[in-house]
Amino acid sequence: DKLTGFCPTDTFYFDDHSVVEHIGVSWAWQFADAQTVIGENTRTPRVVFNSAGDKLVVMTLTTPLGVFTDSLTVHVGDECTSLL
Repeated sequence: DKLTGFCPTDTFYFDDHSVVEHIGVSWAWQFADAQTVIGENTRTPRVVFNSAGDKLVVMTLTTPLGVFTDSLTVHVGDECTSLL
């Protein structure tokens, strides 16, 4: 399942598959409880979360035709803590 990670040190990779012409388009992502975000204002950010649990991810897409927002929830497991 691509919406589930096994531990907080896992990196989640996101990609916007909106059907838009990329000229004049910008992305803004919000990640609940993010430790590290690379490419926060790109189409394809990468994120490591601080802790286990369900995390809300919100993407805002700004185009010449308007502003569109979508969200999803990912699950960060805590299975790696038992390996320490």
